[in-house]
Order: sequence, then C-alpha cells, then structure tokens
Amino acid sequence: MKLSWSSRAHPLAIEGAWAQGAAAQQLQRKIRERGLNLQCLDFPEQGLVVLGDDLPWVEQLTYLGRQGQIYTPTVLQPDLPLEWLAEGLARKGPPPWVLLPEGRVLSLR
Repeated sequence: MKLSWSSRAHPLAIEGAWAQGAAAQQLQRKIRERGLNLQCLDFPEQGLVVLGDDLPWVEQLTYLGRQGQIYTPTVLQPDLPLEWLAEGLARKGPPPWVLLPEGRVLSLR
C-alpha cells in the first residue's frame, strides 16, 4: 500500500535535512567548511541525513521536521495518523525514523 501525502497548512520547524547525490556532497562540504557541529548519517547508495536546525542552504535539499519519533518533510504530512505509522515503522527498525514521500524509510539507529 502506498502512503499518500498532503501539504501542511503550517510547516514543521526544521530539525534536519535529507540530501542525495551532488546535494549530499555539497551539504557535507559546507558543514565541514563552516565547522558546524551537526549529526550526519550517511546511507550509502541512498543519501545523507543531517540532524540539527543550523543547516547551510543547498539546492535539492529536503528539510525535515519531527513529530514524535518520525522525521518527515517540513511542508508535507502523511495521510495516516502518526501512531499507526510508528507501529508499522517499528517493523523496519528502531526509532527514530525518516519517512519520505517516495516510500523511503530510514532508521536513524
């Protein structure tokens, strides 16, 4: 079953970001150059999750907000209750998780 998403009336506060390919490389470079103390989690062949709110700007970055144990894009919301999603995500790995519209689920542990 494919999860449906809708736009949020009010974006979530930025608590992280998701980047792939060249955007992930550029984000890592900017973090190093600026000496930022951010948690970076590399998912080989998939992308990069960076946790924190002081993120450098990079094109093609998906900003993430957090509700409970689930990070989602700040401007989108899944069309299922978070409690239901958390139950299903627990089968994929321990929390917290990143849930993205293209069906990608990443356990951050």
